[in-house]
Amino acid sequence: MRLPSSNSVKRIDFDVLEMLVFKTPVYSQQVLNVGNEIQALIFGMTCLGSFPDFS
Repeated sequence: MRLPSSNSVKRIDFDVLEMLVFKTPVYSQQVLNVGNEIQALIFGMTCLGSFPDFS
């Protein structure tokens, strides 16, 4: 006998994914935040000399 719950869990996951992808203001804001964090991390590492100077 199959458990019916596995389908509903997948459905919930899909709904969450759909919400993240299609609610663009929230999603793009999260992407921007991550991008800013990565830029700050790279900038910090460059200042510390951990990165070679590519320019």
